[in-house]
Amino acid sequence: MSTLAGTRRRYALGAAAFAVIPIIVALGVLAHLALPGAALAPQGAGSRCDLTTGEWRRGTKGFPRYTSLPGKPNSCPYVRSDFSCERNGRSDMRFQWYRWQPIKCLYTYFSPSGFKYMLKGKKVLLVGDSMMSNFYEALLCAIHIGGFKGEPYQRNTAGVFSIKGVHFPRMNISVEHLFSPYLVYAITRGTVNGKGGHGYDVHVDKIHPTVAKILPEYAMAVFASGVWWQQNVPRRKQPNVFFVNNSPKNLSNLDAHAWALNTLSSFIKGTNYGGVPYFISFSPHHGGAGSPQKGVYQDSAGGTKPSWVGACGAVKPTSEQAALKDYRLSLPTSEAYMTTQKTALLGSPLRFLQVTSLSAMRPDAHQGPWFKRRASTGPGSPSGNGESPFSGDCTHWCLPGVPDAWVDMMYSSMLLEPSLAGLKK
Repeated sequence: MSTLAGTRRRYALGAAAFAVIPIIVALGVLAHLALPGAALAPQGAGSRCDLTTGEWRRGTKGFPRYTSLPGKPNSCPYVRSDFSCERNGRSDMRFQWYRWQPIKCLYTYFSPSGFKYMLKGKKVLLVGDSMMSNFYEALLCAIHIGGFKGEPYQRNTAGVFSIKGVHFPRMNISVEHLFSPYLVYAITRGTVNGKGGHGYDVHVDKIHPTVAKILPEYAMAVFASGVWWQQNVPRRKQPNVFFVNNSPKNLSNLDAHAWALNTLSSFIKGTNYGGVPYFISFSPHHGGAGSPQKGVYQDSAGGTKPSWVGACGAVKPTSEQAALKDYRLSLPTSEAYMTTQKTALLGSPLRFLQVTSLSAMRPDAHQGPWFKRRASTGPGSPSGNGESPFSGDCTHWCLPGVPDAWVDMMYSSMLLEPSLAGLKK
């Protein structure tokens, strides 16, 4: 059975399973339901289901679920060029063969039919930085390969930022994306000497005005932020200035981030938002001093011409312990941001999706040098100089890849939401 056929067969089975949901509910089986796309029941008596503890397993039938290459049977049209490592010349596709498997949970994957059941006739809002862009495109692809064609659009509402989205007519669901890296009100201070590298005035106590205006329209909202709160954001030559009550306040990046998350949480709680809100935790970076910066070479079949494989110093997933050792300066920062996020959102209406740990094990799945098309002018390397190429982008992810697991985790959480899964509290 082809990858696409297997995928469609799995989704068809998911649709059939959803037909029995009213019967299950009538029987009063309301917790850890074996609905399509994910099963969250613990595997053994007394065990606890933890989606964040697991391993990346290789060779599962049906993976990758889609391709970013045009013209293929399971091609996804929503992957932009810089996330399509395959289009940009990456030849080693082994990083696509892995799936996330929690150790103590019976767990399957996103079901477009299940997504339709829960959100038909409604809208979903995704708000955040470029990590959210990664997630947005992964979610669109997860829907698309289930046989649901979308209609892209962009809307501009007076007084708000531009919002892009895709409407899926057969689902009657719209998924929209607002780029807002801080989630709160932030004003650029312009350029430095006529060039880029500007900083921002970030008002950590004021919600982003667009979010404040449009949030009630959506049955579900997903937020992500973190990368732009770091001082070493690429191309920034000026630091951010943080404001509280319209006055500058001396805050560390982590403290300012926590304040902004409290602002978001308070806004959602204070407005009695009727939808289901999620927050995706910090996505780790695998670079910087102390991490493997050299490319990984292997001989070609003839053994005469080396080629660069893998990304950011790795050719396969690693353990969390090994990742912390090899990327000892970048990953602790990721852990610190994730911990800050989790602490700031305790007691919040936002459902916390902890993707930091599982993503930390995948240095091989970043864009690396394949974040754009490069002509090869030297032996075996996109850098073209015959030496080990630069590590490139070790923050964002190739698609298909790690963000697909984030989509699965969100879907798994959705299945336990009474307002989404059709269950009564």
